[in-house]
Amino acid sequence: MAYQVKWLVENRIVHVLNTGVANADDIVNSMREAIALLDSGEPPVHMLVESQTEGSDISLSDLLTIIRNNPKSSNIGWAVFVSENKMNRFFGSMGTQISGIQTKTFPTMVEAIAFLKRADITLPEHLSLPE
Repeated sequence: MAYQVKWLVENRIVHVLNTGVANADDIVNSMREAIALLDSGEPPVHMLVESQTEGSDISLSDLLTIIRNNPKSSNIGWAVFVSENKMNRFFGSMGTQISGIQTKTFPTMVEAIAFLKRADITLPEHLSLPE
């Protein structure tokens, strides 16, 4: 799997883009990078995870192990998971809910951004879609 972790809105929204075939090592590494950004931001810091994966080598038990072994940031606001694939949205939602984080899932980035703007009125009025 390839992944990219960067600020969508400096210090406020972390954007994680996952592509290819999901595997446990890359999920762990992307989570560590995202948590580092979350910890350095101004709370609440939201995480926007965009999954364009073509499949997964991760079982539900692998997902549970990954979640239990990775800390969550005290700065986290909402974790928003975006994927056109219903199964990806299900696993993304499961993962964040198990870790005790407020979570929402959406099939499109437009819906996810609109939700974040409603959920946190301190975010900039005009949020650009990730490139």
